[in-house]
Amino acid sequence: MLDDPDVVDEWAKSIAKLARRGAGRAPFTISGALLAAIEMPHVSPAAPFFVVPVEIDGESALAMVSTGTGEVVLDSSTRKEPSWVSLRFGKKLEVNDVPALTQDLSGISKQMGAPIKALLGVNLLRHLNATIDYSGRQFVVRSFSPPAPPDATRVDLAFIKGGGMVLRSSVGPDKTLQGPMLVDTSMTFPIALDKEGWKKAGFEADGLKRVEQDPEQKLKQGVVPMLRLGALEIPKVPGVYGAPLQAVEKQLQLDLDGVIGAGLLAYFRITFGDGGRLMWIED
Repeated sequence: MLDDPDVVDEWAKSIAKLARRGAGRAPFTISGALLAAIEMPHVSPAAPFFVVPVEIDGESALAMVSTGTGEVVLDSSTRKEPSWVSLRFGKKLEVNDVPALTQDLSGISKQMGAPIKALLGVNLLRHLNATIDYSGRQFVVRSFSPPAPPDATRVDLAFIKGGGMVLRSSVGPDKTLQGPMLVDTSMTFPIALDKEGWKKAGFEADGLKRVEQDPEQKLKQGVVPMLRLGALEIPKVPGVYGAPLQAVEKQLQLDLDGVIGAGLLAYFRITFGDGGRLMWIED
């Protein structure tokens, strides 16, 4: 497929390049301590960004947890081509032979007001059995799958082409009417729905109010009466319509109802378990 001139898939091309250089490597080999707990700095008073200190090949850096990204992505100012890197957390848990792609992250750094040198994608998070607790300012990584936390809600996860993290959720009065949602911690909105998603929530998207602060005047806003994640019911979730979901759907080749972002997940403690096949949500 990569040799087909009509196929343009930069992700696949980068992965293929890494694979050619990966002979003899053991991806995501973890060594050192059984776990490491790292303090998460709050870099912006305006929005929750999941930022984590990390060492990349021995150099200290700030990374953003990005569940809408499959692989680790390094700022192209530090790496020109896809490469294999070593990551160390809390100076005591190390992950070797991590495949990393490259991208210009200067726009993200400017938006956040912090020098972001990497995005930590879901394939890494699955191997790290990570816990994200934004309110508690804690990021925990482990070399083992943790037991279920007490009083936590289990949500099953699926992973689509390129590593996109997807769960099934309902947003309306009918609990059985579920649809796929992308989980993307790089999005600051609590939830973004497409037209069909808002219809399931009981609203016509065209009737929603415009977001006055949006300079392009493309976004509209509303309140989802009830969002269900597993057995957890979350009432009155602020949401938007008009986010560029079509581009995401085209990339994932999946019809989504919407995207769940950091604006919602920041209120909960999230733990990935069973190799990323599920996540535990603690209120």
